[in-house]
Amino acid sequence: MKTPNQSRLLLAGLTASALLFASCGGGGSSSIIDPGTTKAPATGDSGAPTEPPTTVATPLASLPACDTTALDSATGTVNITFWHGMNGDLEKALTALTDEYNASQTKVKVSLENQGGYEQTLDKYLQSSQDSRPDMVQAPEYAVQVMGDTNSNVPVGACIESAAYDTSDFLPKALNQYFTEGVQWSMPFNVSDPVLYYNKKVFEAAGLDPNKPPTNMAELRTMSQAIVDSGAAAFGLSLDTGADSGGGWFLEQWFAKLGELYSDNDNGRLAPSTKVNFDGQTGIDLLTELQALVNDGLAYNVGDNASGQDALLKLA
Repeated sequence: MKTPNQSRLLLAGLTASALLFASCGGGGSSSIIDPGTTKAPATGDSGAPTEPPTTVATPLASLPACDTTALDSATGTVNITFWHGMNGDLEKALTALTDEYNASQTKVKVSLENQGGYEQTLDKYLQSSQDSRPDMVQAPEYAVQVMGDTNSNVPVGACIESAAYDTSDFLPKALNQYFTEGVQWSMPFNVSDPVLYYNKKVFEAAGLDPNKPPTNMAELRTMSQAIVDSGAAAFGLSLDTGADSGGGWFLEQWFAKLGELYSDNDNGRLAPSTKVNFDGQTGIDLLTELQALVNDGLAYNVGDNASGQDALLKLA
């Protein structure tokens, strides 16, 4: 059974996101930049659908079935290969869970195979023949459409229906990330939220209240300026532009908190997306302000954040 298990890695070193969550928390589509801080060029509305709706519900009966009683008739141990992209402590936790499961019974043995990261795992899966693909694979939520398009997966929704599995323990928003065309294609696994870390000792040294972190972009700039001017730290903010973090994930989360679409056609739910909305006013406002912080020496961009900790280490 080829079942994609969608996930998102929690990158502890991603420092800007929760701050921008707070600044965007009111919803709506208004600019988050205070007048006079950074001037951004105007742009038109890029969120409108570009195609008429073409996505329709797909009956589970037309997709590969999931026989949740198949194990009852199996002879010997069933071996399951699971490709994943977890590293560091997350890989240790996954290994411990897998070892615990394998030790709890003798009918199934799960073998983990680390492919190096999410992008590497997805790329290898897409490049592999069906016979060389794993029984289970972990992939990011933005791969739901491309994984479905491979026609190589048993939808988790079929397994849920077959086993009458109760999904009430899962947050609806988490489930919905992997639900499209009326089908629950996969299940949330290791779902993450970006968070803001700040150093209270640095705040105190800069004359700031250590119990009041910034809650919007204007406060971020003001506090970063105070930190730099006081010499408490070289920068007020460390951020990154990695594809799975500041260069993609952060932007996705900021747009969501503002109630904005990440791509056209209702994020690909009404019809396949044809373009992203980064060049709309929301994206321009966000990226212009962040770039201004870097240009003014108040923030530092560590780039791809290959270790997942580079942004934190820069502030150490």
